[in-house]
Amino acid sequence: MCRTAFAEYLKIHRRDLLEKLYLQDFEHIEIPFELNLGTMADPIAQAFIEFNLKRNVELHLEFKEYLEALSPDGLFASNPALYRGRNYALRGVDFYRILAVNDLIYLEDKFFPEEKSGQISGNFHGFIAGNAAGVPAIPGSWKHAEFDATRIQPEPGMPLPQEIERVLLEPVVFGGATGAVWAVRNTPDRFCSVAEDKLKMYFEQPSVYSNMKKTLDYIRTLPLFGEYHNLANIAVLYHRNSLIFDFASHQSALHGIEELFMSSGIPYSCLFSETLASDSSKYRLIILPEVRLLSDLEADLLRKFVAGGGRILILGVNCGLFDEYRQARLDSVLYNLSGVSCYDNIDGVVFNHYEKGQVGTIAGSGLPGAPFINMMSAEPGTMISPSWLSRPEMIIETVDKLLGERQLKVDCANKIGVSIAKIENKRIAVQLFSYASNPEPQDVKVTLSTTVVSGKQCIVYMPDSKPYVLDCLTESGVNIFKINNFIRHAALIFEE
Repeated sequence: MCRTAFAEYLKIHRRDLLEKLYLQDFEHIEIPFELNLGTMADPIAQAFIEFNLKRNVELHLEFKEYLEALSPDGLFASNPALYRGRNYALRGVDFYRILAVNDLIYLEDKFFPEEKSGQISGNFHGFIAGNAAGVPAIPGSWKHAEFDATRIQPEPGMPLPQEIERVLLEPVVFGGATGAVWAVRNTPDRFCSVAEDKLKMYFEQPSVYSNMKKTLDYIRTLPLFGEYHNLANIAVLYHRNSLIFDFASHQSALHGIEELFMSSGIPYSCLFSETLASDSSKYRLIILPEVRLLSDLEADLLRKFVAGGGRILILGVNCGLFDEYRQARLDSVLYNLSGVSCYDNIDGVVFNHYEKGQVGTIAGSGLPGAPFINMMSAEPGTMISPSWLSRPEMIIETVDKLLGERQLKVDCANKIGVSIAKIENKRIAVQLFSYASNPEPQDVKVTLSTTVVSGKQCIVYMPDSKPYVLDCLTESGVNIFKINNFIRHAALIFEE
């Protein structure tokens, strides 16, 4: 049955393969025996992946329509195992299209909000990507490999009571949905004093409940409810065919650059190759992280973006060396745009002006780094830190040079995540969020470009304190806001 459906798909969508593969028809076509990195360049394997992705989206839509008919006010949500380090396409997940089908996306992974190895780790990846696709994401927030177990564990997979504040606040900062699906589990043994405790939900534990209530009471006071529009002028390109046919390289690069931006206090958004034509004009700078596959059409769109004054930062070697079906070209399709050939041995940054815009290229040097933490499903030897991440200062300096001026800068003692968004087209919110386990009070200086916020005054919201009005200092054409005793979260609200 599946083979017949696949053959019919080929007749309708891939008749070009008849001539390419010298076939008379598709009547005797066979489903590929195995799909892996070694078969990704095979045209029939690629076509079967596309067929499977299409079928999976259609099944989701059919199921969604059925459920909506039963409950028109319900929300359709799924858990497509995103951000686990395993190729989405081989599991039938077309990243952007699956996001677009859902009303909510559940991020069941181990991206717990914390600092690890000097970098910020959290579910901001999924929150920001989901928001860019128009669907809020909910955190799973499991902490360990045994995340689904609740018996006889040295530590529970669910967040500890004192960690709940982080879990509930992170999605508020980055356009996700505050959720506590992890709390709807029976109580781990370490919290049970009598057998009957095992029949209670985790959120029914007094210490868990009190911490959840305290944080949710604070969240309710924030004027952040409604449509959340990410205003970051930097976009990281999620390239569909690179995620499908070059997953390990592209996903590792996506993860690495996003983690670097978050740890450096640089707000960013996500741009999907599916919306490149319509959405690229929203941004000043587009990041191409190990985008080795590019169609001719996508290359033309990027050239038009730069010609009109946009900026691009290419990270990695062989950008655009392959077409959308992983067929090799003689050289990069962006050679005339970047000024860098795949055969150039560059060390450092190469800048190239193209009409009104500019392109920077950092190819990387040396060996790749260590595997990324928290990739719970990654195969051994995959999800490795790209070599260019060993020079983070160079990347940030290049970003600053291409931008000309950052939208905002945050000066403080410790690393904090930042976001800038428009809420309900009524107000602008700048949010600060600490990922530290036990953050100490610190003073934070927020410098805002007047191109983003022209107001000289904002209202500051922080936990355990009343909202207050804060006036800015103006120096060299920028507005500076100084926040005292910042600990976990702050929202600077500018009414338009």
